[in-house]
Amino acid sequence: MSGRWLAYHRIGDALRSADLCPARDEHAFLDAFRARLAAEPAVVLAPAAISVPVATELRVRRWR
Repeated sequence: MSGRWLAYHRIGDALRSADLCPARDEHAFLDAFRARLAAEPAVVLAPAAISVPVATELRVRRWR
């Protein structure tokens, strides 16, 4: 038996049996996840706006 085969079968066994993979407290997990998420730095998802003259200059350069 290869190591991968054994690992996959152990994973399958754990997924099919609650005795082999006891469920953790879901509320504790979610509370910890929320705390870690709140501690993450803020991420800016949109680029900063550029001024109109710069945007016009960029558009003109593309057409040249």
